[in-house]
Amino acid sequence: MADSPPARVDLATERAEAFSRLADSHLDASYRLARAILHNPTEGEDAVHDAFVQAWGNWPTLREPARFERWFDRISALADAQNDVCSVRADGTAPHGTLGVGADRGTP
Repeated sequence: MADSPPARVDLATERAEAFSRLADSHLDASYRLARAILHNPTEGEDAVHDAFVQAWGNWPTLREPARFERWFDRISALADAQNDVCSVRADGTAPHGTLGVGADRGTP
């Protein structure tokens, strides 16, 4: 009798597929929201990427897949805020009136 592969592989695959389906359905809206908050397409893409990485890492904490959008939007808003605060132009000023690192002192 051949050993069957562990059920854990099936659960991991199902988990990844479920996340992928939900993330794909929310991707465009996430980019639009991030660009609107950050006023910069590149920073928006970075923030959305960061948010999806964080969401994947926190995927087990989502108890109700039907609430994915609200759960993910919270993660995304935090990533957007973090990217906005950490953004500093080459001249040391923060974009769009945000407080970037060193922006209040005029140093990068």
